[in-house]
Amino acid sequence: MLYDLLWNSNPTVPVLNPYSDIKNTGKIVAIKNREIRENFTALELTLSSLNSLIQDRLMVQQMRIDDILVNDVNFVRFLNIREPSIDIDDKSQNNYSLILNNQKIRNFLAIKLNLTYSAIINRKEYRDKIASLIELLQIEINSERLTKYKLHPILNISPHE
Repeated sequence: MLYDLLWNSNPTVPVLNPYSDIKNTGKIVAIKNREIRENFTALELTLSSLNSLIQDRLMVQQMRIDDILVNDVNFVRFLNIREPSIDIDDKSQNNYSLILNNQKIRNFLAIKLNLTYSAIINRKEYRDKIASLIELLQIEINSERLTKYKLHPILNISPHE
């Protein structure tokens, strides 16, 4: 568990390529539905917030954790957990009680856990915003299809006849 806490949880930032492409090419004006545009903007802001959290906070915190690994832990013993062929017979035992009694180390670990938890919450919000946007896009597409194939109100014919 300590290995995972110290070493893992380096989340990546998702990429929103289609929207970036639309925005960068100036085709954003093609999206007429204001609610869809606003949802894309909200999605972009959530992604920016997640990126900031990961790049500015979590990665900096991981550097502090790496410092603990270098100075306070016999990391070769952790490697043996993942790769049992590594010989640890002559490697000193880790005294986890002593390590975790150090207030500074506990605080670093707590901060990393808190930041990781925040990143998970942010990713869930991002996922929910994507689901909401997909729903709006499906409604818009279905509405366009209905409009395209509706009978002309005066002539009672479809626009393609």
